[in-house]
Amino acid sequence: MRKKILIIGAVPHPDDLRTYGGTTTLMQNFIDYCDKQQYEYQHIDTLKYTNKILNFLHFGICFLWGIATSYVVMYNVARNGAFTLFYHTAPLCFALNRNVVFRMFGGNFFDLLEDVPANKKNRMLFLLNKTHTVFFETKKLIEKSPKLFKNGNKAKWFPNSRKPSDISRKINFRKRFVFISRVEKNKGIDHLIQVTESLPSDYTVDIYGPLDKEYADLKYFENKKAEYRGALKTEQVLTILAEYDVLVLPTCWETEGYPGIIIEAMSLGIPVIASRIGGIPEMVENGINGLLVEPHNEEDLRKAILSFNQENYNVMSVNSLNSFNKKYNSDVINESVYQRMMLY
Repeated sequence: MRKKILIIGAVPHPDDLRTYGGTTTLMQNFIDYCDKQQYEYQHIDTLKYTNKILNFLHFGICFLWGIATSYVVMYNVARNGAFTLFYHTAPLCFALNRNVVFRMFGGNFFDLLEDVPANKKNRMLFLLNKTHTVFFETKKLIEKSPKLFKNGNKAKWFPNSRKPSDISRKINFRKRFVFISRVEKNKGIDHLIQVTESLPSDYTVDIYGPLDKEYADLKYFENKKAEYRGALKTEQVLTILAEYDVLVLPTCWETEGYPGIIIEAMSLGIPVIASRIGGIPEMVENGINGLLVEPHNEEDLRKAILSFNQENYNVMSVNSLNSFNKKYNSDVINESVYQRMMLY
């Protein structure tokens, strides 16, 4: 059988900004790379339709055709996809002697396992042990994985990554800070808005991203020093980021993996202020390529913002770009992942 991959995972839809996020952008990144290299694959968009029935029918038809014509089946999933899509359909792939690859987005897989009933946990572990490769996003998960798998070499690192940027920017600190993510409480948006109120008048803090329902009424941002600038499409993010000096992501999500927006900032040589939570400390080296702050700690966040000056900004900007080139260049990472999947 030909070395064709069946790629399962959601991608962004240009006509629906709600579909833009870290996991969909990362999925599109891998598909774009396969196109560029002219690798043979079939992709099933798991969120092709908003109608659940249409989506189910679309997946079922494409899945049956895909496993009949492909040898490698690559599941790209978060929680729902792992414990529904993979859980229920992977057995058919095994029955047909297909190589199954499981790729988990985010950094909370072990917590998810503990939250499901024991019988479901055991079955999930049984299925994972039958896979060809399990890709995790963070090194912390890789370190924990030997207790899950009989084959200690099964788990591999597949970090969030991005294409190298062709945008050039001057390393010049102008006190311009930006938040780009989903605008919701768990991303620390309230803390950032509150801190911004106490910053000197020459500091700018702008906010971009789709609005959670709690913030859907734009009156929430009225008379605030932090300005809401709207949601962005994937292709707009780097251009907007390049207009700012520092990315601020005071997230409170304990299950954060490697936020894509941090990697996009690094690709431009932009330092990051982010919470010491989830997989973020694996990315942001405090005082080297950015600053880490305690989640929910507004004073910590304020001090971090005010600590930048032209001298330390220059150093952290260079280090930020170096971090991207060494760890998060998708051209290098995607090729490594592809070659791993083709080993059978």
